[in-house]
Amino acid sequence: MLRSTESYISDKDHLNTICDEFGVGSTKVSEVCKEICTNLKSRSEEILKVWPAYRRSNPYRIVFVVITKSAVTSKKDVNIFEDFEVLLRGKTEKNVENKQVINHEVDSLTRIDLSQMEKLRTVIKDHSKTLREQHSNITMISASPFKSRGFMKGKHTLERKDCVVLYVHVKGLIPVQETCFPDVLDGFPVDVREAVIQLYAGGQPSDRHDQLKMGCAIGPQDRKCTGTLGGFVDIAEHGLCAITCAHVVIEEDNLKSKVLKETICFQPSIEYSNSKRCGKVVNHCFSTRSEEKSLDVAVIKLDKERSPVSGQFPDISKKDLIKAGFDENQTLQFTSGKVYDSSDIKENRDSRLIKYGASSRLRIGEFRFLGADIAKGPLMYSGNIELILDNLMQIYDIEGCGPFAEKGDSGSLVFSVSNSDSELTAVGMLLGGDDGFSVATPICDALYGIGCAAPCNLKCFDMETNRKEGMLYVRNVKF
Repeated sequence: MLRSTESYISDKDHLNTICDEFGVGSTKVSEVCKEICTNLKSRSEEILKVWPAYRRSNPYRIVFVVITKSAVTSKKDVNIFEDFEVLLRGKTEKNVENKQVINHEVDSLTRIDLSQMEKLRTVIKDHSKTLREQHSNITMISASPFKSRGFMKGKHTLERKDCVVLYVHVKGLIPVQETCFPDVLDGFPVDVREAVIQLYAGGQPSDRHDQLKMGCAIGPQDRKCTGTLGGFVDIAEHGLCAITCAHVVIEEDNLKSKVLKETICFQPSIEYSNSKRCGKVVNHCFSTRSEEKSLDVAVIKLDKERSPVSGQFPDISKKDLIKAGFDENQTLQFTSGKVYDSSDIKENRDSRLIKYGASSRLRIGEFRFLGADIAKGPLMYSGNIELILDNLMQIYDIEGCGPFAEKGDSGSLVFSVSNSDSELTAVGMLLGGDDGFSVATPICDALYGIGCAAPCNLKCFDMETNRKEGMLYVRNVKF
């Protein structure tokens, strides 16, 4: 329903007249656009958000970006009948530019060398806060060895040039009262691409494991949400605990609260008949725009009867083992508790990465960058909390091996596989991703954030005990 108030601007010509008189960046235009956005959003429950923008090529005309729950093709589908220029975009929709760049990086075997990676990491760290404050549409900041050109004009080319990449949901539209992105940051060119970082909570269930294992599906007692149980860690105050992502087990409204609401966790999630309590959340760290700490991690104190007895994972198919480079008869496990810090991750960047998630199970990926910054996650469309995370690992999918992670994999540990003896070393905890790549928190950042002292490590399981239970240690990895 249109508002009956005379102040509501209901046609493009009237809006253009105001823009010409006061300027697109004026307070007057901002106020008018705010009222229009509120009105348009009220038209349909399918609409999640509406924001006004302008094009760099035409800074005097307004385009309203309408974010919807799913893709729609016409304004009429969401009851918008005015002649305003409207761009409709589903909440996870984006163009294929970034996926094409990723494919070319992988196919051409092109990577950023370590010295340049460290420089780019510093640039992102130095500028990310200011960029987020000045540009509300940024979803992620990372780096690439290729500068993408001409995609929006149908003349897509790639130039071999290390660059900072600013990711947005909708490329080519600048929010009203904001300026264009910088072309250069500390000598590095800036590229702009589309990406929507999705947190990987959700997905398929796993069987109940009375003795918990890394990679089990878990969830809270008060909502249907599935994530992955990450690693185990001994904490003096609580004893044996498990870690996962805070967004998996804590309701969105409570994520930023300093007072921890009692949350009981179940494995698997409560919507399944074989669900059983496995512990309760005793600590969490979750970053918001107002905080400097940049983490998404929760600590679950495990019920004694659900305590793990080995470093084994749930069942893995022979097909997945082969795809990940292992022999089909091997049993994968993580017994050492060994972790890599940031410098170790970079030094071992040529080692393949694996993870076992509750949804996609065993998958293999390729390390690409350390120092990525998520400025906003999908929470911007589902609530009032903005996700701010930095110093993240960016992991590329490997062609023919499936996506590295999917919904339901949030919280799973990411491991580096030694090329010499196939030993697993934990390097990160998976958060989410987009087409072609995933992002993970470096494991030491997560452990330090929950109070573990350096040098930190995860739970070490006795190899002799595992052998008595008929488990074999993984050897002779094949690539």
